[in-house]
Amino acid sequence: MRLFADRAAAALPGFTVDDTAVEICRRLDGLPLALELAAARLRSLPLHELAERLDDRFRLLTGGSRTALPRHRTLRAVVDWSWELLGEDERRLARRLAVFPAGATVESATAVHGADAFDGLVALVDRSLLQMVPDTSPVRYRMLETIREYGLERLAEAGELRSARTAHARYLAELAERAEPQLRRPGQKRWFARMQDERENILAALRFLGDAGDARGALRLAVTLLWFWLLSGSANEANAWLDFALAVEGGPDSDDQLIASSIRGFEGRIRADADELRSSMVELLDRGEAIDDRERPLVALARPVIAIFAGDEERRRAYEAAAAAHPDPWVPAALHLLHAGHAENEGDLEVMGAELGKGRAAFAEVGDAWGLSMALFLESGRLLLGGELEAAHERLGEAEAALEGLDPDTGAGMLDTRRADILLRLGNVDEARVRARAARERRDLGSDDLAFAQAQQARIELVAGDLEAARAELEDARERLARRPPPPAQGHGSALIEALSAIVAAEAGALDDAERHVAAAFPVALATSDMPIVAAVGVAAATVAAVRGRAEEASVLLGAAAALRGADDFTSPEVARLRDEVQSPAYDRGRALSREQALARLQAAASRAAPVGA
Repeated sequence: MRLFADRAAAALPGFTVDDTAVEICRRLDGLPLALELAAARLRSLPLHELAERLDDRFRLLTGGSRTALPRHRTLRAVVDWSWELLGEDERRLARRLAVFPAGATVESATAVHGADAFDGLVALVDRSLLQMVPDTSPVRYRMLETIREYGLERLAEAGELRSARTAHARYLAELAERAEPQLRRPGQKRWFARMQDERENILAALRFLGDAGDARGALRLAVTLLWFWLLSGSANEANAWLDFALAVEGGPDSDDQLIASSIRGFEGRIRADADELRSSMVELLDRGEAIDDRERPLVALARPVIAIFAGDEERRRAYEAAAAAHPDPWVPAALHLLHAGHAENEGDLEVMGAELGKGRAAFAEVGDAWGLSMALFLESGRLLLGGELEAAHERLGEAEAALEGLDPDTGAGMLDTRRADILLRLGNVDEARVRARAARERRDLGSDDLAFAQAQQARIELVAGDLEAARAELEDARERLARRPPPPAQGHGSALIEALSAIVAAEAGALDDAERHVAAAFPVALATSDMPIVAAVGVAAATVAAVRGRAEEASVLLGAAAALRGADDFTSPEVARLRDEVQSPAYDRGRALSREQALARLQAAASRAAPVGA
């Protein structure tokens, strides 16, 4: 950077270093000649345009001092001079290594070279055309970007570009196939690190398969990568590459094509109304019936989930029985998480705890740290509802520890949101605010999850007494969701935002608005079939009733909410605000209601006003 800044100032008085200058130095690999030639170009090109033209660096970086040796007057000349010192076999290896944007191992270099590449790699390191990357296992060899671009040109001149890229894609596809099951076993973190090292190589292979018209190969690789993307917290990237592979024309029908199209069509299906949703899910189950899931554990787990959306109890039970007996022990372990989540939705915390205990033991035995962390995360939520804050805090710490070694964004958004909730309940408002803000920046949050993070931030501001800040946060969340409205079965975030908006409005004395927010929240919450979310609406309705002076009604509604969630949740700030208003006999009556009775009480409270905007 000092060299570039010095030479750039000579060519362009007043030059100052910025992010573009840093990018130029990085892309030119810090090579002194390249930096001097680039700085000289600033006499005729603005800095940003110089950066944009670096893809054609050998034509761009010509010239230099007239007193320099001829071979040092252009970047191409100096690389030519180094290249000519290589033997023919070394040149062949060097140019074929140029297809690896993320460097190569002895194994991958051998696959593309067609012969044992070890000696050649050592020779290229000795000649400074490769760099050995420290602390990598297996050891990796990186080619400077400038040399790699030159090697690609020589590869094309030799007529080997397609064959090298084909061999490269074949090797990376095979590696992904080997890695996929290992990413759910004891070697999970080691294999994840290896896949992270190969990430850009794998994407280059996938891009080549698509560009070459190999639809079958592109779809196979895109589907194989699904679990890797989940561990990376990269749902958006998974969707983008599935779309890329599906767009390749000419591919025959295959299981991979059906899986990819089903995943990408799932969001559209789930946004349909209830009848269309059930019909489309039945169709999806019928189409996928022929897929052999013995080597596809994700399919085995997806089937009972889709059957739930299809409303087909018979199929759900059959698929769950098949999953419990699946030859891959990861599937029955994951089934415990599915059962625990269903129990949570039903407000059955006892069954939830039992299933999570089984799931934790099973994932520990299988060796899936991600699954273990999810079980611990759900357990922290169960403990939270029971007021066991310290234990919930410990479980969340264990969940975070289990994820160490995977991508820093894997599950980080939901962990930050839950941590903020625990800190808020413990009275650490400032620390809770920091965690809630951090959650919003996490890459793994979808639109509904982001709404949860914003709802958490609004709760914090409500506890801090800043009603305007809480209202602004909720309004921002509502606008975000309106740009991409959640489907009926996934309206958790919307329901929570409306429920909290009712509480904020009630605290501000805007009781008509508060009742309209309750009216808007209830049907959305009910459509999720998630009783803790419906219970949140019940707490909002109780708040409105309390502010209106209807203490007995507020007590019954608060008890009904507890009945739905399966716990009193007295450490919740929203519930705690009402404790002084609660009349124990009335609360107990609400707590004793059946689900149908509790829902009827909430429905009656929600029907007091038309929804907001009506």
